[in-house]
Amino acid sequence: MHGEPTRHDPDSIAITSDNGGGAPSVRDADVDLLIAFLNTVDVEDGSDELASTDGLHDWIVRLGLDPGAAAPPTADELTFARELRDALRATARSHHEPTSDPAVTADLDALASRLPVRVAFGPAGVGVAAAGDGTCRALARVIVATYALSRRGAWQRVKICPDDTCQWAFFDTSRNRSRRWCSMEVCGNRNKVRAYRERHVSGVAGEKDERPGA
Repeated sequence: MHGEPTRHDPDSIAITSDNGGGAPSVRDADVDLLIAFLNTVDVEDGSDELASTDGLHDWIVRLGLDPGAAAPPTADELTFARELRDALRATARSHHEPTSDPAVTADLDALASRLPVRVAFGPAGVGVAAAGDGTCRALARVIVATYALSRRGAWQRVKICPDDTCQWAFFDTSRNRSRRWCSMEVCGNRNKVRAYRERHVSGVAGEKDERPGA
């Protein structure tokens, strides 16, 4: 169920244009990068690619976010990367609801403000791009991808599976943005069965309570 992320062009520019809020392709580079970052933690198997500075460095190099393959991140940069991931995941989790938690949004805004992002001019127009180098540039590219999706009306389609044993990030491609589970066949069915069993147990307990002398 959990796939491998693709490499990402670190010098790409997110053009600021509205396109009516249509959903991008599942193979969209910005979607791939953001989902890959959110899923550096895997609740299901207990792994975390950001458990160490070497792990973060390996992830950055594997996705092609640091062409120079600079030295591993510092401990402070690792802490910041984990905080940024947690804030993005918290925001994505809120996308199942009509509105987001202002406190969660404020946390993400404060973290994003610490990353080097610049206005960029290119053949296709004016946009924003990651600046700096090393780990800061790689994390800035994640924020630029998030910004690009937001401008295209697709940021709210990035969600976290609400199954407590999964919590995998996914991109909702449904027409009305109503998809709840990362996989209806796995997490969706598992929770349907669980809910049915809870209702059944509750119903049996209620029948016992209503019996004379119970």
